[in-house]
Formats: sequence, structure tokens, C-alpha cells
Amino acid sequence: MRTRSAATSLRSGATGELKDYSGAAGGLFGTYRIPASLFAGASAGAAFAMPIVLGEAATLGYVKRIYAALMISSLVCQLQVIVVSTVALERLSRLYDKETSVENFMRRYFDLEWIAVRLNFFVGVLSFVTAIGLRAWQTIACPVVAKITLYTVISGSLTALAFVRSNEDCGSDLNDAFFKLPFVSRVLAETESRRSRVTVRRNTGTSTRGR
Repeated sequence: MRTRSAATSLRSGATGELKDYSGAAGGLFGTYRIPASLFAGASAGAAFAMPIVLGEAATLGYVKRIYAALMISSLVCQLQVIVVSTVALERLSRLYDKETSVENFMRRYFDLEWIAVRLNFFVGVLSFVTAIGLRAWQTIACPVVAKITLYTVISGSLTALAFVRSNEDCGSDLNDAFFKLPFVSRVLAETESRRSRVTVRRNTGTSTRGR
């Protein structure tokens, strides 16, 4: 939600009038820095919640190793978001030339920082949610509930990525850095295709009942 407002703010303001957008740029970095701090704390606390024990089943051992790697990956990504955002906010205390929009200001002075913040934030969140799904799958005693929980996490993650990709004009920077990766692009395309088929079926059912 905060991410969507940030993307919307980045696209707004293209009025052609020269303005100082340092304050608006600081707000954009802040929208990622605050939730990244929360995810970093949660990842650090949960990274070693599933200790590896010698002699345990091979499947469980692999799941624990993947879980630890995903949580540490999430922690590192969110820490990069915090550090890069902090450095960018410090740089914003300097004087910059006026620009016609926030987007032009960010692309001229903070293009690399903006890409790094957004990319690391989304990768960190995806790693965190995937690790939570694996942990739920292994720790919930009921196999049916465990699978339902895992599938719910996977479905929610793909839906969130699809909404970010289709409902927001993320710009070519994030698309090239993340959403155009072969695996991610195939998954998102399949998710959007399934959503389109469901919409068509609903519309067909509605028209049939109307007759």
C-alpha cells in the first residue's frame, strides 16, 4: 500500500514547472525504509528458528537449509534497503538543481539508489514469505492444513507480484532488474493468464444467467 503510493508519487508532478523535489524524494525513500526495518527485524529473529540436527530426515534437512538461506537473504536485502535509503536521505541534504517532476529528479540524481531500494525490497519480501511458507509446511502437524498454508502463501505471493507488475507503472528500471527475469516473467504471465480465464468464465456465466 505504501509502495503503491510511492510509485504514484513518482509518476505525479510532471507539470513542466521547475521545482525542488528533494523533500518528495526523501518521502519516497522513507516509504521503503520503514517497512524494510520491520522485515529485517523479523528475518533476523526467525533466521535460526529451525536448527539443523544431525541424523534427521533428508527432506526435513533440505527444507531447514533452504529456510535459513531464504531468511538470511531477506535480512541482507532489507538491510541494503535501509543502508541505501539512509545514504540517499543524507545526500538529499545537499542542494540540487530544480526539475520538472519527481521522476526526472530521481532518474537524474538517484537512479541507482532507487533501483537498488525497490529491487532489494521486493526480493527480500518474497524470500521472507517463501521461508514462512516452508516453515508452516514443516511445523504444522496436520498435513492437510500444512499444504493449505503453503499453497496460500504461494498464491498470495504470486498475486501480490502480479498486482505490482500490472497495476503499477513501475518503470523500465524495476522491470528490467526483476520482473523480466525468465522464471519470474513466466510465473507472472501464468498468474495473469489464469486470472483472465477466471474473469472470462465469470462474465460468461453472468451473461448466460441473464438470458
